Amino acid sequence: MTRTRGPVIGGLGLRLALVFVAVALAAVAAVIALGSMTTARDVHHLIGQQRTGLARATAIAAGIAYGQAGWPRADLAPLTDLVAHAGAAVQVRNLAGQVIGTSPGFASHRDGPRLTEPVRMRGRRVGTVAVRFDDIGMGAAIQQFQAHRWSARITAASAAALLALIAALLISHRITSSLDRLIKTARARSGGERSARAGDVAGFGEIRELAKAFDQMADASDEQDRVRRNLVADVAHELRTPIAVLQAGHEAMLDG
Repeated sequence: MTRTRGPVIGGLGLRLALVFVAVALAAVAAVIALGSMTTARDVHHLIGQQRTGLARATAIAAGIAYGQAGWPRADLAPLTDLVAHAGAAVQVRNLAGQVIGTSPGFASHRDGPRLTEPVRMRGRRVGTVAVRFDDIGMGAAIQQFQAHRWSARITAASAAALLALIAALLISHRITSSLDRLIKTARARSGGERSARAGDVAGFGEIRELAKAFDQMADASDEQDRVRRNLVADVAHELRTPIAVLQAGHEAMLDG
């Protein structure tokens, strides 16, 4: 009996635990996926705003430099240094397209994003600035933050799986212990122990209702057996006298 019961209940508990863990991991994966999509969208928007703001600020600074002495005497060194510290490179051109000033790393940023803004002085366009970006600065910091978040996500998924496993073991034990009692009671009745009952079992309401229904079924079965036995006894009692009369008459006939 033990060899038969063990795999059934143990297998059920294992399946319940696996289901709980799978549901927990699926929920964590869904949250991570949704969070990643939202965060990636926000990060790209933030980086785009940062780059656009830097390009506009560079154009304003170039206009101020132009307004001091015109392009021939414009001091663009502070501007190029500021842009370089922001993780970008700038090139300033006049209206004729001639290069007025270029950051040292402008050529090396060829593969990065590029933004162009007009340079205006008192509402009049006097040139353009082209800003190229690389992988340093605020954009890189945000991207590095995104990379570090994966370790936190993996930790969260592991913690969720552990909690789900603990909850599954507790709940599955609560369920399987009640089912184990019902199985033992059913096998005892099938073995001839008519007084076996499940009684009050622990567990969820549905399992308690199942145990109650099982006991009611057992009581009904015992009542039906008692009625059948009483019926057989009553019929045998009622047939005893007619059979005795018939037997006496038969014996009298044999005696002549």
